[in-house]
Amino acid sequence: MGFDSIQDYIKYPSDFGASIGRYANRINQGRFSLDGIVYQLPRNNYGHCLHGGPQGFQYRIYRGIQVSDREVKLTYLSKNGEEGFPGNLNCTVIMKLTDDNAIDMQYEAETDKPTVVNMTNHSYFNLDGDPSKDNSDYLLTLNADYYTPVDSTFMTTGEIVPVEGTPMDFRLPAVIGTRINQDFEQLRYGKDGKKFRIYKFRSMCVDADKKLKEYLANNDEARKEFEENQKLKNDPRITKIGDFLRKTSIDELPQLINVLKGEMSLIGPRPIVDGEIEKYGTNKDKFLSVKPGLTGYWAANGRNNITYSERIKMELYYVDNMSFGLDLNIFLKTIVSVIKKEGAN
Repeated sequence: MGFDSIQDYIKYPSDFGASIGRYANRINQGRFSLDGIVYQLPRNNYGHCLHGGPQGFQYRIYRGIQVSDREVKLTYLSKNGEEGFPGNLNCTVIMKLTDDNAIDMQYEAETDKPTVVNMTNHSYFNLDGDPSKDNSDYLLTLNADYYTPVDSTFMTTGEIVPVEGTPMDFRLPAVIGTRINQDFEQLRYGKDGKKFRIYKFRSMCVDADKKLKEYLANNDEARKEFEENQKLKNDPRITKIGDFLRKTSIDELPQLINVLKGEMSLIGPRPIVDGEIEKYGTNKDKFLSVKPGLTGYWAANGRNNITYSERIKMELYYVDNMSFGLDLNIFLKTIVSVIKKEGAN
């Protein structure tokens, strides 16, 4: 799928069907180091540099040559310093229609200075020829044994995780619609950095990640709130029943299973996912020295009106001052919070 003319791509700028560069996907915080030099790129997506920046290759016009009735050659010169990247980069994209009815795309790049390059195509496919129909009934096969988890800002965590046993497993043909809405929560960090799967009642809609991405893309104020706090006061992902479960804290009751399994304690810091662990900086090891808790100092002291940086300070205060008296205080405050329905919102 794509637009029928260059004019439409100019009129409606997007990654839709485009050739992406200089670097596809995200560069964390828009910063990389090469040969001892640190390069800072524009940050155009949740604090990261996405698809080469706000003026990546997808917003540039390539020079096109029709080599044959089945082949097109596209070239583009990305000059030194464009979007902050070093080196002049001569790029070539060759697209072919093959005899077995496939589309073959080849990417090449030549530079005069050490740089980073990760070019790709960003096409979407609709085999019905009708954009109003979705692809949930399509059979999909992906020759991939692993996937790369992302954090709440869609930045890859650096892990490479097996797809086996997850909805990401398409090594054998599977209908997309049977997998795309499956409950799939990433692992949390426990004591000594050991990861475990947390138990919770679902409080969000099945397409929560998609809804969040769309909401933040169209709401600058909400995006700033989410980047600062890793949560939203008016979260569009929360269902009506989910709102009740969260306010009464019933959604977290299944975590008693984690407590019985020895993965959590009743009271302690809240368990976190990959995208959050680096926010603890040099205090990361201290935070991971204790079991996460079903409730904690942050959760019992105004969790809904606290920024993420303030939450970290409170969690570290608890670790530094753990005692029976502090735990009892947190437990009693939690009981009051549950009775008043002051759980997460």
